[in-house]
Amino acid sequence: MKRTAFVFFLSIFIAILSLNCIAENQYKVPADSYKLSDPKKTDMNTWEKVEAAENEPPGWWPILQIVLLPNVPSYVSKNLYGLRFGPFYSGGSGCVYGMEFSPFVACSDYVEGIQMSFIKNDSLQFYGFRMSTVNISREKSSGFQMAIANLNKDKAEGFDLGFINNTKNEMAGLQMGMANLATRPKFQIGIINYAMDYGIQIGGFNIIQNGWLPFFPGINFNF
Repeated sequence: MKRTAFVFFLSIFIAILSLNCIAENQYKVPADSYKLSDPKKTDMNTWEKVEAAENEPPGWWPILQIVLLPNVPSYVSKNLYGLRFGPFYSGGSGCVYGMEFSPFVACSDYVEGIQMSFIKNDSLQFYGFRMSTVNISREKSSGFQMAIANLNKDKAEGFDLGFINNTKNEMAGLQMGMANLATRPKFQIGIINYAMDYGIQIGGFNIIQNGWLPFFPGINFNF
């Protein structure tokens, strides 16, 4: 019985991969048959590049992508409107409009929706809700993040809930955790709160390095 169930689910898995590959090859369009609206524009940020990619010809945009390895299969470079799933690793350069899930690591470059894994979520830009042991945003995060550590390499907005919350630049929202760090946060609640320039802090140790009161327990603020 167990062997029959295993063979059944394995057959479904292989069938989905086969359909993805067949559909992708069926709708391929020569690269010189189209061009972006402004092909000379090279100073676009990464999110603008995703929007520009939507001017490409109508390839096959599946509602389900199963990812085996980084950039494997090749259809993970296409935008997805549905679910991207990896049994071990999930990721791709195509934007996810919907949900990305992996038991271990979810690393799609652009996500609008839900991103979940048990070890790490790692994206260039993220909009929506995500939960993992570690959440990493390399350019921008917007929405609700829940993890032991939320690490925003540049900007963030929304609500970060975790043991450690660290935003390198501006945090336009709320950080709540044991230790909150940001250059320019709006609001921080925790045991240790650190800001470089301004913000409102509630906690045991409140530090605003360039504030009118660099350190004060309980409540501290600078505008």
